Amino acid sequence: MVYVIWTMTIDKKDEKFENNEEKIESKLETKLEENIFKIDIKGRLDTLTAPELLQKFKENKNIKNIKINANEMAFISSAGIRVFRMMIKELENKDLFEINGANESVKKILIENGFESNIK
Repeated sequence: MVYVIWTMTIDKKDEKFENNEEKIESKLETKLEENIFKIDIKGRLDTLTAPELLQKFKENKNIKNIKINANEMAFISSAGIRVFRMMIKELENKDLFEINGANESVKKILIENGFESNIK
């Protein structure tokens, strides 16, 4: 039996991470208040930033509600979608996963991936 392992390396300064000739800086801020996990996403939620979000989520206990401020989110990749799905799976009430302020291109990706009811 043969197993193939794929390894992908990414240079953060690669041109692939530039949008409209302007580099997009990414930043995640999270806090837990009264069992509400609040997330501010600035820039991209992709293979570089999604693992950080998942780690921050796993560090917190007793999360009953997730509120995402996507006002400054420029892009979400399949890695970001995967993390959102993992977080929703942990909630007792799936309707308490909210995404607020997403721009049209991010909304389109979210809707195509089944998050239409979570967009507020």
